[in-house]
Amino acid sequence: MFTQLTKSILLPWIAIVLIVRLLTIELIVGWFSLLVQCLEIVVLCEVCVLSM
Repeated sequence: MFTQLTKSILLPWIAIVLIVRLLTIELIVGWFSLLVQCLEIVVLCEVCVLSM
């Protein structure tokens, strides 16, 4: 009885925590790649300006 209750309470929480972790990792990776792209664009612009 007790273990069944704790399982029914714990399993959804574990699932939620895992999903949140995955989402935050996705967000961090997404923002990181976005930053890298912005840096690449800035560097390209600087190179273009310098070569003019």
